[in-house]
Amino acid sequence: MKLLTPWQPGNQLLTSFDIKLGRLAFSVRNRPCTDAEIKHSCDTADRLILLMMRQDQNERKTDES
Repeated sequence: MKLLTPWQPGNQLLTSFDIKLGRLAFSVRNRPCTDAEIKHSCDTADRLILLMMRQDQNERKTDES
């Protein structure tokens, strides 16, 4: 289990995924999205999160071995 570590000045708190997601949200902020675009974005985000969770589980299994 990973423990939270205190923030140190100069450390980056956000992952590159967080930053990309923020940039995407900002880029569409002033533009109306269709229902299809919203569904596609949500499906893509769900797949990416699932992939990251699986990767984390695989890393834990490797660490436990």
